[in-house]
Amino acid sequence: PNPTQVSVPLDNDGTLAASAGTLALHSAPATGVHTGSFAGTTATALVSFEGGAHVLGAGATLPGRAELGGGTLDVAASATATASGQLTHSSGTLGGTGTLSVTGSLTWTGGTETDAGTTRIEATATLAINPTFNVTLSGGRTLENDGAATWTGGDIFLGGGATGTTLEN
Repeated sequence: PNPTQVSVPLDNDGTLAASAGTLALHSAPATGVHTGSFAGTTATALVSFEGGAHVLGAGATLPGRAELGGGTLDVAASATATASGQLTHSSGTLGGTGTLSVTGSLTWTGGTETDAGTTRIEATATLAINPTFNVTLSGGRTLENDGAATWTGGDIFLGGGATGTTLEN
């Protein structure tokens, strides 16, 4: 089935859940920071960030199935957003200067992680890197693995402006 498209600005400070199919977010608010949760609540449901520039603030969570499939998903400065479910990064850009704390799973198959923030795979979490071609880590971003990581294909490019960009295991 085709995804349900949301193409108007959306500022989520509550709960946004998909119980079946894909809820595709194509537009972000011109101003505003999401502090709510985004989740597919079943094995066949997904909330996907497909376009626009979304900003996650302190307390924002991804507790179910979520995807960064296009556009930009930033974590605000000094904020920590938590991905406790199944997060897939297949396209688009994960950035910002805050911290994305993964306590569930992160599957990275495409796209870029950039800016001076941190993506932290916590001790109980998993990271799977399996791009068809490559993924890019750039702009001073830190990818910190304290959990279990697998890299089964493709390349990780340390992009332009890689000063301070680090892979920590």
